[in-house]
Amino acid sequence: MGGTCGKENLATHTVADTGALTNLKLEKEDCSYLVGEISNIKDDKFTEVKITETKSVLVARHGKEFYAVGDRCPHAGAQLINGVVSNGKIRCPWHAACFDLKTGDLEDFPGFDCIPSYKVKVVKSNVYVQVNPKEMVDRVQKPLKKMCQRDQKVVIIGSGPCGYSCAQTLREEGYPGRIVMVTKDKYLPYDRTKLTKKLGCAFDDIKIRSETFYQDNDIEVILNTVVGRVDAESRSIYFEGSSNPNLSYDSLFIAVGMTPRLYSPAITGDHLRNIYTLHSLEQCMRITEVARDMEVVLIGSSFISMELAELLSPFAAKIHIISRSKVPYGLVFGNTIGEVLLSHFSNKLPNVTFHSGTEVKNFVGNNLREVSGVLITNNVSLNCQLVVIAIGGTPNTQFLQDSGIQLYRNTNCVQVDQYLETNYAGVFAGGDAINFPIRLGPNERGTVAHWQLASQHGRVAALNILRRRVNILNVVPFFWTNVCGLQVRYTGYGEGYDETLLYGNIDKFSFCTVYRRNQRLVAVCCVGCDKLAAELAMLFQANMDLIVDVPEPIIKRFSHPPTSEKFIHG
Repeated sequence: MGGTCGKENLATHTVADTGALTNLKLEKEDCSYLVGEISNIKDDKFTEVKITETKSVLVARHGKEFYAVGDRCPHAGAQLINGVVSNGKIRCPWHAACFDLKTGDLEDFPGFDCIPSYKVKVVKSNVYVQVNPKEMVDRVQKPLKKMCQRDQKVVIIGSGPCGYSCAQTLREEGYPGRIVMVTKDKYLPYDRTKLTKKLGCAFDDIKIRSETFYQDNDIEVILNTVVGRVDAESRSIYFEGSSNPNLSYDSLFIAVGMTPRLYSPAITGDHLRNIYTLHSLEQCMRITEVARDMEVVLIGSSFISMELAELLSPFAAKIHIISRSKVPYGLVFGNTIGEVLLSHFSNKLPNVTFHSGTEVKNFVGNNLREVSGVLITNNVSLNCQLVVIAIGGTPNTQFLQDSGIQLYRNTNCVQVDQYLETNYAGVFAGGDAINFPIRLGPNERGTVAHWQLASQHGRVAALNILRRRVNILNVVPFFWTNVCGLQVRYTGYGEGYDETLLYGNIDKFSFCTVYRRNQRLVAVCCVGCDKLAAELAMLFQANMDLIVDVPEPIIKRFSHPPTSEKFIHG
């Protein structure tokens, strides 16, 4: 596989079934690598050109144009040759990050870097890619403008993916003023999704950028600081405990996310030591320290609990998962997928016990005021030395109660329009703690708490701060998890679905569930078929209002008719 640079004295070449090229003997002079004959390069298909033993370039055709880009996704290193190419875009097969085929620019998250693009030339009937092997990189960061006008100021409250994405996009798009990020965190922005994926991770393992990035690009970050109040009329921000304003702003972006939900009203023993939530790096470190060789209770049966159980299983003596639902992930994926994942999970992790249809009655402590047990609703008492509560989150919007900024009904989420702007001009909000217009939603509004979407919110808010008038309506949620080696990918927004269609083979862990609401496809969950999920994300993006029938990629992938289930789902 590959190509070589130099003169057109190619000995032989053939196009392999995989789309890669086999050939080669050219003198390396002008770093032009042969891709192949024009007729052999198909529309929206990748041809891999091997540049070195470890580096390749991917060439694709779109109509009469040819494009060349790097072969790895900068987010997690997936091979993009296994991704989806369509309409001048490429989506990563793992987590559906999307890049522009012409420029390599990032268009949808996760990740914050672009892929490299290379020049392509056509000589007679052959296509060549121009690349210097010594200058090849895995990722490209767009140029960022430095501050040059101190009289303009954007304040960002929050340092998660939403707030960070807003700051980076502002600088990428040429914003010349001050950018001030205020966060209650003690660390610079980092990837919280990795807290349940790597035992004992350190800040350097999960940071989004180094400290010098913020210094070099004039992004001020105020750490360890809680915002106590916002006065939207005077455009003032008060830090907690302050009676005088600490910051003013021209534009404000609220990206505060959620706080892990605790028991309300409180239950007996919830003050005991070694009862945690998992939302910060410090909590992750402490859980890691306590869990080794101990009995652990995890409360909740969605993503955090299930991923944490798998992570702690090799080190903990025993793990109990307390679930109100019959199966894990039940509210999101439904019973069928939940049952399949639970069966696989239980077979792989014999020291983990799943307690379905139960709740915690109270916690029991020892003489040191440490948790020593949990009593659940069927009067079963479980010994434990560590508890992690993962039962959802509540919006971090208490400081907005008297701000004049409108919250959505009784949810405490910030209400925004299609441009992520609140009822105050120049005040925007994004991420987990907003209610926003989304065409796939049951009422064409919703709240979605996922990393990819929060990152996209940050970008859209930045563009609208710059008065670009970019709307959020066609953004397609995409999230993922790994269950003991099973890759699960979900795209769309299935809240309130009333019918499911299951395609594929459950026993072979290669299947997908289609979620429909009022006979309209609104979401798909894929297990063991990553590329299909990326294809469907691309399809949703292009035809969000048009998908009634089951998409062709599903029918092509699975030959047998689906099983169908109709029901009422809240």
